[in-house]
Amino acid sequence: MYKSPSKGFKVEYPANWELKESDVWVQFISPLESSSDRYREGVNISSWAGFPQSLPACVELITNTLKQKIPSFGVMWSEPTTLSGGIIVYEAHELHFSMNADNLFTEVNNIMMTHKGRLYIIEYHAELGKYYDQISDQIKSSFRFYDNLDAHEK
Repeated sequence: MYKSPSKGFKVEYPANWELKESDVWVQFISPLESSSDRYREGVNISSWAGFPQSLPACVELITNTLKQKIPSFGVMWSEPTTLSGGIIVYEAHELHFSMNADNLFTEVNNIMMTHKGRLYIIEYHAELGKYYDQISDQIKSSFRFYDNLDAHEK
């Protein structure tokens, strides 16, 4: 379990995954599958302050930034969705895309939400063809905003 009042959320992740973090993001990285594994799948969650824009404006900004910075960026789908935070359901947007990084094709699923002036992005990335819906869904479904936790959950 990862908890961060300063980033504003808590989330569960597989116990054998590596944890890295900075002031604005936390990263959970899968172990290597074998000695020939070229890519470690993972989840990045970022929390950016100062985003008073609407969710559609944030989605447009992020999508345009990715298009500019990643020449091989290709949208697989982009659609409004929801993310359940226990009994609360949050408006969200799912951006699913592929890209080529160092001759390795990857698949990325971003769930973007705004909450109390912050932009949250839950990003699951995997080598193309090794996308694990079950792990991605477990992590996303465990996500909770810190201010909506019961006292025993904090």
